[in-house]
Amino acid sequence: MTVFYLILGVFLLYVGSEALVRGGTSLSLRFRIKPLIIGLTVIAFGTSSPELFVSVKATLAGHGNISAGDIVGSSIFNIAGILSFCALFGAIPLKKQLIKFDLPVMFLGYVLLSYFFLTGMVPRWAGVMLICLLILYLLAIYLIPKRRLLQEKEIEDEIGRPLKNVFWDLIYIFGGLAALIYGSQEIISSAIHIAKEMGINEGKVSLGIVAIGTSLPEVSCCLVALWYKRYDILVGNLIGSNVFNVFSVIGCAATISPIEVNQISYIDLSMMFFSGAFVFPLLQEEAKYPRFKGATLLAVYIAYFSHLIFST
Repeated sequence: MTVFYLILGVFLLYVGSEALVRGGTSLSLRFRIKPLIIGLTVIAFGTSSPELFVSVKATLAGHGNISAGDIVGSSIFNIAGILSFCALFGAIPLKKQLIKFDLPVMFLGYVLLSYFFLTGMVPRWAGVMLICLLILYLLAIYLIPKRRLLQEKEIEDEIGRPLKNVFWDLIYIFGGLAALIYGSQEIISSAIHIAKEMGINEGKVSLGIVAIGTSLPEVSCCLVALWYKRYDILVGNLIGSNVFNVFSVIGCAATISPIEVNQISYIDLSMMFFSGAFVFPLLQEEAKYPRFKGATLLAVYIAYFSHLIFST
């Protein structure tokens, strides 16, 4: 039954995040809010909402390792799992803007995250700092002209049209929030139970199973983008998700309550940096053998996932 409740929790997180994004976007369009602002707030928050709800509830329940493991595991899976799989279908060109701006911000987040996790605590002041850095990141996107134009074009393709009326907007928003709250609770309870049953720590369960479950919105978005060959959206979604996971999710969770961490190892953090660094050889415009590189990174992730499950 534990596995059933875990699957139910993952399903509710996916449905809840999709409903929240749809309802929030529709309501924003009704008030004629610019697409860029919608993308930087509603869509960005919505796709990271599974990680956010799981992390906040886990932190409040005193299970900081689930919160930390989910974010590190999601950051790894987004690149080593999703992006490497997409690369199996051919070359995915990388925009120079991502190299100059987004990837450095992502690695800054990795460095800060690693420092706090290795010290065993993400204090409240660090959470506030991460949120402030996220605000600066969003302002930079909005204020840099070229970056703003690129972002606007991508977001206009994603947001679609409003729902029938405000009533349906609110139904989607509150229904999505309810699904996220209940789903996150089921995932946390299931993760704790599975960890006890298998004799492994909560951190490993959240680094693997929970992280993949909370990354389902990214999986859905990327598969659609791959089908329509919208590579900007595909890569931007994954890199942006990693940025939001670090600065927004950990920032909010730590601001609400300091996060105690003691089950994230050097191997986990090294895998996070390795997968992030692999983006450069994988996505360069003139990259050779993209399928081989994608398969290599995917194989490394499978080996890492196996290590999480079978090591004690």
